[in-house]
Amino acid sequence: AEMASYLQGAIRSVDVVARYGGEEFVVVLPETGASGAAAFAERLREGVEHREFSGGAGGSALHLTASIGVATFPAPGIDT
Repeated sequence: AEMASYLQGAIRSVDVVARYGGEEFVVVLPETGASGAAAFAERLREGVEHREFSGGAGGSALHLTASIGVATFPAPGIDT
């Protein structure tokens, strides 16, 4: 829930964050090219790395890391 909240706070009003599986999220960035998406992904990765997340009932802080990929459409070789 904290990660979802963090992502919601990091996007623009035209972007969309969605849960994709147990611990995976998708961020859709309309009208953003590959280089802009890669820069955004790196900012997110660094932000997650430096943020303290609550540890739940135990109360100790959690430090997380994230791996992020970028895909674009249309892309070379992808027509549909």
